[in-house]
Amino acid sequence: MTLIDSSGAIPAKARAKYGKRLTPEDYNNLIHCKTVSDVANYLKNNTYYNEVLSQISEQNVHRGQVELLLKQKLFYDFDQLCRYESRSGNGFSRFIVMRYEINQLIQYLILLNTGKSREYIFSLPSYFDNYTDIKLSQLASCKDYNDFLDTISHTPYFGVLKKFVPKNGENLNLAAIENSLYGYMYDLIYSEINKHNPKSERTEIKKLFDMIIDFSNVGKVYRLKKSYKMKGAAIEDYLLPYGTLTKEQRESLCGCEIEEFFSILADMHQFRNIMKNGNHDMSRIPMEARYKLCRNKIYFSQNPGVVLIAYMYIVGIEISNIITIIESVRYSVSPDIIEEMIIH
Repeated sequence: MTLIDSSGAIPAKARAKYGKRLTPEDYNNLIHCKTVSDVANYLKNNTYYNEVLSQISEQNVHRGQVELLLKQKLFYDFDQLCRYESRSGNGFSRFIVMRYEINQLIQYLILLNTGKSREYIFSLPSYFDNYTDIKLSQLASCKDYNDFLDTISHTPYFGVLKKFVPKNGENLNLAAIENSLYGYMYDLIYSEINKHNPKSERTEIKKLFDMIIDFSNVGKVYRLKKSYKMKGAAIEDYLLPYGTLTKEQRESLCGCEIEEFFSILADMHQFRNIMKNGNHDMSRIPMEARYKLCRNKIYFSQNPGVVLIAYMYIVGIEISNIITIIESVRYSVSPDIIEEMIIH
């Protein structure tokens, strides 16, 4: 079983779906909306989100409901593209499901860490129940981390998470938990690529994942430096052990002072293009780099797996843009500032 079906059908379908994406005109209209209802109604009446948003009331729009429906559409799109693999539970659909499961576990643990775990029930993705073995509806009733572990004890994530039981009332180390969960996922992905994919496809798929991980690792280095004043080997413990960054590049980024970070990053060939305009906004750089890389792959790659992976990340960024617009409109952020926050 390959990571993804190597037929031409999936790339054609992915490119067709990509062709329906939001246009610059759509984004301009959305960022000038005055209310969350205006945003939802524009999406419902003028874009390919019309079907999934058809059930919302135009007069009574709830932000959380819109976000949940958008994420539901995203998942169903991926499942449709991988429908034959989804039935067997193998291949690329397995990767899709794992990403969603890990996202849900992290989302729940963030709430648990702040004593708000019961609120998880309000964001529960019921559409996902048929695809996962995790009893998501039971998480909200867990009283502590040990209850949480009991609930997921039948899943492969138990072995990853059991070592993070907090001691003496300490908070959960969410950064380490997230790193371990995604590390587990990528270990499986790279193993599948190496074992099953045709050699002609393997190199390009691995390189795409490597570069996506580079962007994630670099963003993580900056956040740990800026928010937690971490440095050197302490940061490296939180990075995924994949990517194209050399040992020397990683050590240089992790060991530098925060004031040196961007000049070091600009000298690295992986980031030279994205940094050439003096961009120092680390809330944008990793996502913008991922967007440009994946957009290029959708247009030019002949590798079915690469096209589908790229599509997944591109549409994920579009959903993130919409959620950013919804949140910004809700708090009356000016259109000029919203434009600077989104990536398209």
